[in-house]
Amino acid sequence: MELFERCIASEYAALSMANVVIIDEIGIIGGWSIEFQRLVESALASTTPTVAIVRHKPGDFSDRIKSRTDVEIWTVTLENREFVSTDIAKWVRARSESGV
Repeated sequence: MELFERCIASEYAALSMANVVIIDEIGIIGGWSIEFQRLVESALASTTPTVAIVRHKPGDFSDRIKSRTDVEIWTVTLENREFVSTDIAKWVRARSESGV
């Protein structure tokens, strides 16, 4: 866990310079790391468009992220997995252009 936490510490600088944040994934291990949780919450609170893969199964941290009122959730299914990325890209582009 110590190595994981050190890697996270370096991501704060990257967050401040990013045009888009991609997080793969918010799941079990991220729930064990307070630093990871802080980084994710910082990204979500920023004006930088943030896209994250969030564990579908229940979990304290992933449920907290999914319950935020400022997030939009896309569920990837067998039926939409070929085109949902287009919807997400449009969302990122719109947020990037508007600064929201």
